[in-house]
Amino acid sequence: MHWPDFYVTVWSHMVKKAQHTWQALSDPTRRELLDLLRKGPQTTGRLCEPFDVSRYAIMKHLAVLERAELIRVYRKGRQRFNELNAAPLKSAVDAWIQHYKSFWGTNLQHLKQHIECKTNSGERRMPQDAATDCGFINIEMDIRIKASPERVFDAITSEIDKWWAYRVCKGGAPMTLDATPGGLFVESDGKGNGLVWGRVLQIDRPNIIRIEEPMGNMPLPRSGAHIYKLTADGDHTIVKLTCQQMGQLSDNDKACLESGWKELIETHLRKWIEDGVECDKMVDDTCGDS
Repeated sequence: MHWPDFYVTVWSHMVKKAQHTWQALSDPTRRELLDLLRKGPQTTGRLCEPFDVSRYAIMKHLAVLERAELIRVYRKGRQRFNELNAAPLKSAVDAWIQHYKSFWGTNLQHLKQHIECKTNSGERRMPQDAATDCGFINIEMDIRIKASPERVFDAITSEIDKWWAYRVCKGGAPMTLDATPGGLFVESDGKGNGLVWGRVLQIDRPNIIRIEEPMGNMPLPRSGAHIYKLTADGDHTIVKLTCQQMGQLSDNDKACLESGWKELIETHLRKWIEDGVECDKMVDDTCGDS
């Protein structure tokens, strides 16, 4: 299986984040607060008005929602504003639904294998190397790059074509990443051919880039997300990359992902930022082939 085919998967957001989201939503008062914020940012005082409880109690509920990243808090003068952040909610719902997608995908795949796989005697059998279990992979790595977080952020987003080596289209089709919420991470050759590699779920310039991945490019149910977190360290930036995959995973998938991300970030991204060296495009990587 080639790297691009392995990597572009059904998206399922970070499991721990989803658990925090469900915990925050377990209280009816917090759900009502989120409903109020659907109308737009509101001050803490305004949010307290509809409730027959103390301001202190509402503040505690808002703190839980903020820790779960369901709201963003900012100040204008002496007023504290609260703003809805629906992205983790969508992620949690998609993660929950994904379990059922995986169930049906697994059973349909087994049916396909049952129909297609025969022994010489005509008896049908399941291939021994078929992936049958739902697994989870979490990969984290820290890469130190000599540049400011702003510079690294720009390189990851607007200059991704210079360092993202993997391609599906022959001829090294250009890659673009629209660094806005809902923006697409796309490879397109300009002739109607290409691939949507992902969709931006969260942008917090210049510190966080969170990308989900679309459904439809894997033969078996699989989900994934990757997040870049940038932290200043003197005249360097620490790039913390988190990649998570869930679904039907083979024994060598984790090693494939680790080596692929290490090459992308530690080698290609760093060389582009520090030395101005553009990477060679690889259309047919064999990592993961059996």
